[in-house]
Amino acid sequence: MRNLLVWDALIAWRDFILKKDIFRQSKINYLSNMAKLIEIGVLDVKQSLTELNKTILDRALIEINAISGLSKSTKRIRCYTLKIFHRFVFEETIEKTDIVIPFEEFRDMKRVAISELLSSNVEKSKSYQQLDTPDILRFMWEMCVINSRDSLICWMMWEFKCTIHQILDIRIQDIDLSNGIIKIGNEFRIGHIRQDLKQCLIVQSTGKSGSDLLFMTKRGERVLPGQLVRNMKTASKKAGLPIIISPKILFADALAYGKKAFLKMSDDERRKLFEELNRQHMQIKKSEKCDCKSL
Repeated sequence: MRNLLVWDALIAWRDFILKKDIFRQSKINYLSNMAKLIEIGVLDVKQSLTELNKTILDRALIEINAISGLSKSTKRIRCYTLKIFHRFVFEETIEKTDIVIPFEEFRDMKRVAISELLSSNVEKSKSYQQLDTPDILRFMWEMCVINSRDSLICWMMWEFKCTIHQILDIRIQDIDLSNGIIKIGNEFRIGHIRQDLKQCLIVQSTGKSGSDLLFMTKRGERVLPGQLVRNMKTASKKAGLPIIISPKILFADALAYGKKAFLKMSDDERRKLFEELNRQHMQIKKSEKCDCKSL
């Protein structure tokens, strides 16, 4: 049996926060801020829990305060969240989590941890009801009418089960349509990419160099989430949805939909899926070896 990891403590802390007698929005804020700390690498979920000492905490707090572009209040809240988590680790008995990660060799524990936090702050805090397929289709159509670029961003979030920031960070060189591979940060999305989505990605990539972001403003700058969030709100209303879809809700719903679809698959379908993922995984390894030889 493996030793306890920060991952195990994180899941236990999440459940602890969700059970606390505090406002729902406070729970969402705690979980969202912790997800962001994991995303930017301040907290390593694969680290041994025995190594999470006071020195590590102090170093992490310094890293948070050194981040540029964050307001003082945001830094203060994230530092407070980390301190609460650290105190929880040393005051509570932590056990190995029973969460199972399908196809673990193809999944990044960091991404799974973020997924668990962001899906929990929506699903388990009961801040929304899960949408069905017609709801999503109406929403995507309205997004396309409002802004085709923002619609594609939402479509990719849904198809690849990514956060909005992960999509906005994708560069042209991260996309390999011929092999169905998209590089997301330090991990990969592998599997079948729909032909219509491929065509949209080709159009979106036209005229850009490998180092360019897939999504840029007319000035060549990184797209900020603000406009997208406003358009998602408008599209939700025009589509007559029971809730307003935000980036976090779309991400959480995409994860829930993916898990549901996986559980419905037969053993034979799962076997074929695994074989295809393994083929693409080996293609990635082969490409990485070629890149190393060319250096």
